[in-house]
Parts: sequence; C-alpha cells; structure tokens
Amino acid sequence: MSVFYFIFLVLIYLILFGAAISWKSNPPEMSGTFGYRTKNSMRSQETWDYAHRYFGKLCAYFALPSLALSSLIFFLTPVNDILKFLISVFILLITVIIMIFITEYKLKHNSFK
Repeated sequence: MSVFYFIFLVLIYLILFGAAISWKSNPPEMSGTFGYRTKNSMRSQETWDYAHRYFGKLCAYFALPSLALSSLIFFLTPVNDILKFLISVFILLITVIIMIFITEYKLKHNSFK
C-alpha cells in the first residue's frame, strides 16, 4: 500500500469520525470558528442544529461510496501513485461540494421559525 493511499484512508476515516460527531452532537451554540458555517445555517439556532445533523448524515452516506470509488482508482488504474492520490482527493472535494449544495437546498426549502 502506498503512502498516498494511507493518507487518503486517514482522510476518509476523519470525515467519518467528524460525520458521526456532527450527526449525533451539534456544537452547543453557533460559532464563527467551528462547525458547518454558512449564511443559511447561521440564521438561527434551529437552522444551525438542523444543518449539522443533516450534513453529518450526508457525510455518513457519502463516505463509503467515495472510499469505494477511490479504492477502485487506486487498485485498478495504471497511473502513478501521485496522480491516483490527486484524483482521489478531487473525488473527495467534489463529494463535499455536493453535500454542501444538498444541505443548503434543504435549509432553503424547509420552514424554520
């Protein structure tokens, strides 16, 4: 196993750990330094809590398919390790961007007090 694959696996496990924390326990109050911080999520405490729970759930759902796709790339493509790592990180970034768009859509289309 290459060092790049090891680093990527660590990143995936950190995301899963962060997702579990975010899903089960939100930061107690809105913070400008920690948590899912967007304009929509910081409208109220209710939207803050909802955004963290929902984003954490999405992280849990998206992490395994992202890991599976990246693993396939690492083991089945004939390119060098650095390129495999960069492709895997790109997949991870696209996954996070998709999760942010989904969460923002849900925040905009749910009725909050």
